[in-house]
Amino acid sequence: MPFRKPKPLNREALREYALRLLSGRALSIGELREKLRARAEIEADCAEILSSLKQNGFLNDRQLADSYAAARRDNQG
Repeated sequence: MPFRKPKPLNREALREYALRLLSGRALSIGELREKLRARAEIEADCAEILSSLKQNGFLNDRQLADSYAAARRDNQG
């Protein structure tokens, strides 16, 4: 059964999609950018949404890297 291409999202729907993705797990800026580009109706909306999420503290690559490193350190055999 072939997969359908998802419907392109407008700016508001794209923002909600980004927040839904981030509620599931932490993503780096690059990971989120690629996911948003795949669903964006207008690619310029991706940059605006990413910028807004960074300013509001939802995206922080340094914090993501620190928590990943701490988890790896704590879970070493």
